[in-house]
Amino acid sequence: MILNTYSGQSDDDLVDRLSKLTLLLAFACVAGVLMSIPFLQIFQKVPLNYNEGFNGYHVLALLGGEPLYPPLDAFSTNNYPPLSFHVVAALTPLFGDPIIAGRFLAAASLLVSGLNIAIVVFVLTRYRFAALLTPLVLLVYVGMWFNNYTAMNDPQWFGHALQTSGLAVFVTGRRLVPETGRLVLAVALLFLGGLVKHNLLVLPLALLIWLAIHDRRAALHFIAAGMVAVVVAAAVGWLLYGPSVFRSVFLHARVFDPQLMAHMMARHASAFAPFAVAMVALALLAWRDAGVQLVLLIYAVGLLVGVPALGGEGVNFNALFDVVLATCMGLMLFAALLATRLEPAGLGFGTAFSLSAALMAAPLLGGLTEANGAFKHWRWVGQREGEYLALIESLATTEGPVACHMLSMCLWAGKAFEVEVYNYGQKLKTGRVPSELLLERIRTGYYKRLQLQENFFEIGVVPENVEQAIRERYVVERSAPSLVLVPRP
Repeated sequence: MILNTYSGQSDDDLVDRLSKLTLLLAFACVAGVLMSIPFLQIFQKVPLNYNEGFNGYHVLALLGGEPLYPPLDAFSTNNYPPLSFHVVAALTPLFGDPIIAGRFLAAASLLVSGLNIAIVVFVLTRYRFAALLTPLVLLVYVGMWFNNYTAMNDPQWFGHALQTSGLAVFVTGRRLVPETGRLVLAVALLFLGGLVKHNLLVLPLALLIWLAIHDRRAALHFIAAGMVAVVVAAAVGWLLYGPSVFRSVFLHARVFDPQLMAHMMARHASAFAPFAVAMVALALLAWRDAGVQLVLLIYAVGLLVGVPALGGEGVNFNALFDVVLATCMGLMLFAALLATRLEPAGLGFGTAFSLSAALMAAPLLGGLTEANGAFKHWRWVGQREGEYLALIESLATTEGPVACHMLSMCLWAGKAFEVEVYNYGQKLKTGRVPSELLLERIRTGYYKRLQLQENFFEIGVVPENVEQAIRERYVVERSAPSLVLVPRP
């Protein structure tokens, strides 16, 4: 492979050492600053995302012996496969809180994902400095542009940690095409990632296509191992949860809007477009290289799968995290390739690589504005912790049922689950369930308090008739740090 570029070149003179050390310290400092606030706020009882309470309540259901997958017409929804709930449930006794346990798992999974792609870069370049820099590039990339999925109770990064572990196993061997035992282990890890988030299809598809190009027999083994995994998982799932797990995961109600997809792509174009240039250049210069093909396939399949998914209501940029991972690996491969071209000009390999890597990563600075906004958000969260704790206390002391849009508020208040506003809204909007039962509860003042997102009446979470019923029957009690409504006298 041409990207086994570092095969003993001398880059240990003073200039090379200083250039590498400078770049490494720069990335380490930026990554440390970007990760410090979300990591330090893992234990704060402040809502970071809607998903936190969603996942937390399902973990509590599992721990309490209740069904993990309710009926399709229930007020709750579980459209995730079961693995992450079991792992967080196992961690919850250590932290005393399923949300905090899930945040810890997410933070650790991000670090594991970085370590795994570092292994891949080392295998493809045989250059330790490139491997050392790779996870720092990932942390800076995520911290600049996608920080609110950092240390947040959501299984996305846990799924990627498992699947990138499969990728690392796949590439680490005497030859890039894995032997049968390594192939089976890689498939198992990829499939476990799919049991965390069933839409994590990019790595399995990319690896299958790559195998079909380079070793069709290995591709058949890959398919066979995958089919065995599907059969085993389906049988275990049926035994543990019955048919409800398949209905919940695969028949989930969601509104799809192509205009939303276009809006999401335009909104996040600056986080992806500059690096697309580097990935295209890498393809043009090294498309014959098997390692480059592997990374480029992950990148391309990530776009083909992730971009259409953005058209679903409630789908966020996490649908493109495979693209982020492939980009970080691709930038390091391109920097190594450029270093081999610059070295004959008299630069040491370390200096040439450092200059190339700095050039490749320069567009990350475009995220400074985004990062500044993120830091303002994190500081705002920290500063208003007292207000959230007061809100939680008011919900906890409410006599009677309480419904929370941000489910973590009700969970921390010790209130029983009542209604999952977002996913039930999707059921209403797609006609999966009639609105009469929810309307009856609203019109009779069944909920003694409603906690709603500040812009609830602007973003169309539920149909207009439900919004109108809330306006008519409830009055705002408080508006900070979120809306709290009580029945009119």
